[in-house]
Amino acid sequence: MTKIRPKIFLDVDGVINAQAANYEYGLDPMGWRHLDQGIATTPEGNRYRITWAPEMIAELNKLDVDIVWTTTWTTGAETQIAPLVGLELPSRVLVPLNNEPVSFPSINWKLEAVVDDQTTAPGPAIWLDDELSIAQMDVAEPLGILSIRVDCTSGIRPEDIDRIKQYIAAAELASETYSEVYE
Repeated sequence: MTKIRPKIFLDVDGVINAQAANYEYGLDPMGWRHLDQGIATTPEGNRYRITWAPEMIAELNKLDVDIVWTTTWTTGAETQIAPLVGLELPSRVLVPLNNEPVSFPSINWKLEAVVDDQTTAPGPAIWLDDELSIAQMDVAEPLGILSIRVDCTSGIRPEDIDRIKQYIAAAELASETYSEVYE
């Protein structure tokens, strides 16, 4: 059986970019030792201050996953955010279905796009977003998606990384067990 590489549906603002931390540059009270800041420009030309934890990015880079950017930054996530913060994982960008414009609240188009993507290419998946509701998580769960609502004031925390690692390990074990039994 061919191993299916897990994917992470990843938002930027409130997830990679710890929004409240923008005002407290330096030490992060949410579990990482240090925060960095930089400026990124959206595809529309707007400039924003981005605050991230280098340790968090290093932990993400250690994972054997693909990133599926699921954000209003659209292509700017690949061209601006990933290089700025040092995220080096293979990635692609998820956009609203039917080429509709990116709209707010963004979680509405994201849910449709994530469900479509996971239905089209099923496999282990994690969804990190600060806008996730219980109802959206309930839609994602039967599709095998681990949904993590990230606190927008802190972004991804160490315990979120731990949950991701545990999910990936369990998915790999299930895949190996299936292979041994059915192949």
